[in-house]
Amino acid sequence: AAGRSLCHQLIMGQGKTTVIAPILAMMLADGSRFVVSVVPPHLLPSAQGVLRERLGGLAARPVYGMRFDRYTAVEPLLLERLRHATRLRGLLLIDPTSLKSVMLKFIEGAAILQGEVPAATAEPSVDDAELLRRLQRLLGMRPRRTGLG
Repeated sequence: AAGRSLCHQLIMGQGKTTVIAPILAMMLADGSRFVVSVVPPHLLPSAQGVLRERLGGLAARPVYGMRFDRYTAVEPLLLERLRHATRLRGLLLIDPTSLKSVMLKFIEGAAILQGEVPAATAEPSVDDAELLRRLQRLLGMRPRRTGLG
């Protein structure tokens, strides 16, 4: 599965948080891959506790949580925090609504930069374009090719 995202669904109550998620985090978070675990909002606190217990000891792997909505500002600091988590071979816990908001914000930014929709504010700067390219690389997405060539 080189360079591709993987998604699996397992049955409730079969040890996903306590057994499978820590093992997958150890296997996948290699310092170059950004690893995200999507958890229902009501399970975020307990999942974060369990994963910190399992991964934080001998493995010394950090477990981060993130809430994101349409009003969350996307700043270079956010990208740097996600890169930091990647370098430390950490795991990011996020709820499905936050993940959808991140992806929609990304799509909106890409559409604005490509001129497909008007920006609500001033034109995006070169820094915005570079931030978008870096986020694409972090998420393992390929940039869209333009032209016929």
